[in-house]
Amino acid sequence: MRIQATYYLGRVHKTNIEERKLVDALKNSARIQMRGYAWTLIDVSEHTKADKTEYVYGKLAKYVPRGSVSQVDENFHESKDVEVDRYMVASSHFVYIPCFSGIAHQHVWNRIEHKAFRRTFGQIVQDTLGHFFVECEVEPIVEYTKFIQRISSLRRITRLNARVHLPNPLFGRLWESLKGYLDHRNLDELAIKEEAARDGSIHTELAAILESAANDQPLADGAKRQPLDIGDAAVLMAADGYGVAQVEGREGERKVVIRTRDVTKSFHFDADPEPQKLFEAAREELDKVSRTRHLGHGGAKRE
Repeated sequence: MRIQATYYLGRVHKTNIEERKLVDALKNSARIQMRGYAWTLIDVSEHTKADKTEYVYGKLAKYVPRGSVSQVDENFHESKDVEVDRYMVASSHFVYIPCFSGIAHQHVWNRIEHKAFRRTFGQIVQDTLGHFFVECEVEPIVEYTKFIQRISSLRRITRLNARVHLPNPLFGRLWESLKGYLDHRNLDELAIKEEAARDGSIHTELAAILESAANDQPLADGAKRQPLDIGDAAVLMAADGYGVAQVEGREGERKVVIRTRDVTKSFHFDADPEPQKLFEAAREELDKVSRTRHLGHGGAKRE
């Protein structure tokens, strides 16, 4: 039986980075230092399927530039420390699929957790390209069911924060008007902050909209407002991987903070996968996200 691992889904958001430059940066990545370890991308390869779908497979490596390991001296039946260079602590498999701007990356428990992967991957790309007016981030795709459960538990919602960016290449039916607003205003990014009046609650239909979308059902009568309120649309857009959002509220007397980065969609697959099979599994998951959330190609105007 093959050992299974958890893979998280996200989208690679890049600013002032053409697709070819991104792929080249993945294949010839810089080394960065973070929290006493060195990080880089290894075993990166490009692939094109018969249907012209392209993907990039590789690993994020975490290693010690120089250190020591214990070895057994069989002759004297004792251990001894041996100096080694570039000792690898762990590696995380990933596959990047440009047509979704999607990425699936492996969670390595207590070694390379999914939040560390997202932070480090973007930093490596930026360092490779020299940080000259370029940005790269991995933003999570939210697991709708968990998000709905947490939002529905709130007695009242007191604050909504969201930061979203122009989607490419997909856009969502529910937040199409917000994508159009970004286009019309010639914006790469939009930040929204909403706060309820003192001891009040934000008038939002977020939970109902999410539940209808998750179940692929028409919106209930109370949630048919078109276009969606800008705050709700921004949270939905972030939940689909095109930004980050935070919802704050009260569960009883307790303050609760729900972040899109904390409820990332995931799937299980081989811990040591074949690149093509990992690609197929990731594409299936990303296809499912697009179908159930009615994401389509909207002709975003720029990288």
